[in-house]
Parts: sequence; C-alpha cells; structure tokens
Amino acid sequence: MNKPQDNTDVEEALDLLAAEVREEILRIRNEGAEAMRKGDYATAKSVIEFAGGLEQFAGNVEKLVGQWHSISRQHDVEPEPVKAIVGKSFFDKARKGTITTDKELELPLLQALVMLGGRAKTKDAVDQVGKLMEGKLKPKDFELLKSGTDTVRWRNKVMWARNNLVNESGLMKGDSPFGIWEISDKGRGQLARLSVERSLPPVTAPSVPVAQSPGPPPLPRPPADPGPPPSARRSFVQPPGGTKGPQSNMSVTIRWDRIGKGAPERIWLDTAAATLVQTVYRLWKGLGEETLPKLASFRVSRGPLLSSTPKRDFVNGATGDVYSHHPLSGTKLFVRTHSSTDEKIKELNELIRYLRQPQGLLEIEKHRKS
Repeated sequence: MNKPQDNTDVEEALDLLAAEVREEILRIRNEGAEAMRKGDYATAKSVIEFAGGLEQFAGNVEKLVGQWHSISRQHDVEPEPVKAIVGKSFFDKARKGTITTDKELELPLLQALVMLGGRAKTKDAVDQVGKLMEGKLKPKDFELLKSGTDTVRWRNKVMWARNNLVNESGLMKGDSPFGIWEISDKGRGQLARLSVERSLPPVTAPSVPVAQSPGPPPLPRPPADPGPPPSARRSFVQPPGGTKGPQSNMSVTIRWDRIGKGAPERIWLDTAAATLVQTVYRLWKGLGEETLPKLASFRVSRGPLLSSTPKRDFVNGATGDVYSHHPLSGTKLFVRTHSSTDEKIKELNELIRYLRQPQGLLEIEKHRKS
C-alpha cells in the first residue's frame, strides 16, 4: 500500500468541508428568503427543498467529523508503543493545513474563559481567544464567510468550538444565561490535566472578582455595522429597550405542551428586546431547522423582522437611521429590535400566525418597569 502524501489530513479536510457546507446552506437560505420576499414562491420552495438535501449531507459530514474527533481522542490516550504504530500517517506529522479547525480552538476557548473568571459574554470570550491565538491563526482564518455577512472565519470557528464543548464533551455549560459562555467543572478539570501533560503556562482568573449580574445579562451588541455613508444618515444609537417613551418589558411563555413538544417555557430577560430575540431563537430551535427560512421571510410594518444585511434592510427611509438590531445566535441573521413593547407583542403574535402555529402557543405579558 502506498504511503499517504504528507498533506493528508483527515480532520482538517472534513472540517473544511463542513465549514464550506454550512456557509453554502446559509447563502442558499438567505437568497431563498429574498426570492420569497419578492413573491417568487416557486423558486423559494425549490431552494428550501434543495437546502434540505444539503442539510442532510451536512449532517452526515458532521457525523464524520465527530467520529474522527473520537478516533483522535482515542489516539491521544494510547500508550506510546501504540501511538508509534497507528500515528505515523495522520497524527504525528506537522499540520500543514490552510485553516484552524474547531478542535484546535477548544483548548484556547477553555483558557480564555478561565482568564475571564469562568464565564463571559460571547464577544468577550471570542475576543480573548483571538488574543491567545495571536500569531497562530492562518491567513484563511481571517477571510469573511461566503454567506455575505461581516463574520470572520476564525470567529465563526470559535462558535462551533463552543458547540462541541457543550454538546460533545460537556466541558462548557449548556444551561448558561442567554449570551453568556461558561466553563463547567469538568472543563476546569480537563484544562488542569492538559496543562500538566503539555507543560502549558498556568492560566489564572483575574485577581479582582468579576461582578455577576443578579439577573439575566443584557443582550450583546451586534458586530459593528457601518451602514450608509455619513452624508446619508445621522448618528443613531438606540438602546436595546425599544423606542423612546415609558420603559416596559414583557415575558413570553411558549406553550410547547399545546403542540406536543414538551413542557411550557417562560422567557423573561432584562429588556423587551432581549426577550424578543430569545423568543425568536427558541421558536427556531423548538419548531425545527426548516423554520429558519420562514423566519427570515417574515415581514412587519417596518420591513423584515430578521435580516442578514441590516445596513440595507433596517434603514429608516425617512431619516436614513439604521434601526437597532441584535444577532440571532447560531445564525448570520439579525433581529430588528427598534420597536415599542406593544409592537413587539403584536409582531410575535403575527409571527405565530405566519408560521401556521396555534395562537395559544405564545402567552405574552407586558410588564411596566418601575
């Protein structure tokens, strides 16, 4: 049998394929949603069906990535005589790949969380990983994703590393508040063990305790969005509470029991904007992946509720201001949050009708802030 070429790297090849497929699915969804917004329903329907087949393929690739990760972990714990035999082709050679993989970012992410006190907002955690990986990331890691957003590849990879650490190994907590990443006790133990085995520099938390919020954290701000040129718009900063006026909030109970999908789930975060975004996220996750294109095509009086290009779709036509918006976790979409609490309640009720779900699926209460 011929020896594999030196550039053979199973993990990286699979990981790169998985990344490319994810980006392509997102592009297809976005363009399919655009076709639906334009009224070209036949094209939109075909695009959604095609994306479904691609998603099935992506799932198979993800399974292969997971299987290879398991083989890699098995190799790591084998005695040296075994490693000497099984590791010649795929494990012991120097990596010559073009991108940094999810797996390579898992350890830096755990280190970053410990350095930040064990828990941090998503952006802070990702930024800290970037500092730890300074000089180690590869040129392609800094490319923008093909999905048409301003997301850099390595930052997206950190998101997937977090997904692995939560769902595959349990080294990060899966029940942390929305927008917060947190290392688990198991993760701390694993990091300590690896630090000893690999003689890594000690990682310590800051000497000053990190202040903990008594309630759910505020919704993280989206990446910088330049919007229209300065000559075409005024400077506009809108807090994530909605439009000006008396401050109010809302709570949303999703009655999953009414459609046979589990127990009721109540969402009540610190602002109506945060509650809106989390409700949209939970509807997507609870109703299934096929719901995302439908969410992306939903429109209200001010235009689309979700968009992958907020600087184009979330602009006030009369003033040129860009409406406030926040990212939908796990996607390249943003949710427009510039509206009153009453408008948010109305939009959620309209969204349920648009998704052809029973109106009783959502029970919404408005709360006046003191």
